[in-house]
Amino acid sequence: MKKLLLPLLLASSQAMAGSVTCEIETTTVHTSASKMEWNLNDRSAVVTMRSGDRHQGKVTRVVDHNAGVKVNIVVEYPSRLHGTDIVEYSFYPLWTPDMERVLAVNYLVEDGKQHLNSFAGISVVNCSS
Repeated sequence: MKKLLLPLLLASSQAMAGSVTCEIETTTVHTSASKMEWNLNDRSAVVTMRSGDRHQGKVTRVVDHNAGVKVNIVVEYPSRLHGTDIVEYSFYPLWTPDMERVLAVNYLVEDGKQHLNSFAGISVVNCSS
């Protein structure tokens, strides 16, 4: 898979009209996700875990960041999974060429309120459209 800059991907009209797929480098052990896919048109997202399980999510925020665009994706599990109810992923470009990252945090929902539970790591990603 050809490695592309996330800022260029998201800024291009082709990416805006289609889907983006990001593979998390296998050397990264901080998150249990291995692949993220999203579509900016309908704001849908799918997260594939290292186990092969797939979870539906949604794009909740798209904003300018550094020289590109930052994308937030939220996945709400139907039932608590590995001590987590909700995971939020934030994809963002760095100032360094060919460097994209995803940051992940976990939330618990108790008594109808969302609480930050844990930091799930920062990972290098390779994206394509």
